[in-house]
Amino acid sequence: MKRNKRKLKLSSFFNKINHKNRNKRSGEYMKKLGQHVLDPTTEIQVGTLGRNGATKGWNEPIPGTHVFNSGTGNDVFFADDGFKFHTGMNLNDGQRIDLEDNNNIL
Repeated sequence: MKRNKRKLKLSSFFNKINHKNRNKRSGEYMKKLGQHVLDPTTEIQVGTLGRNGATKGWNEPIPGTHVFNSGTGNDVFFADDGFKFHTGMNLNDGQRIDLEDNNNIL
């Protein structure tokens, strides 16, 4: 249940989903996530999340897969640990450059 709430909080880049019913929100979120992943303009690349974190006092970077659409600027990151959804966001220009040059964000 908590994991679902976390996913829904991160869904702002999927055009706010405002259903009051939790099941409808989850269903709509999963639908939009699927559309993002299956979009032919979405690129899939192996990389990391948080490799720049050492300078900010974070732990080790998280290896995984970025699912990035340059048209929308949306990136979804799946951690290699069981290929679990980890986070999703709309990337700013600096994050886009980091992803393009280093296969990493944050």
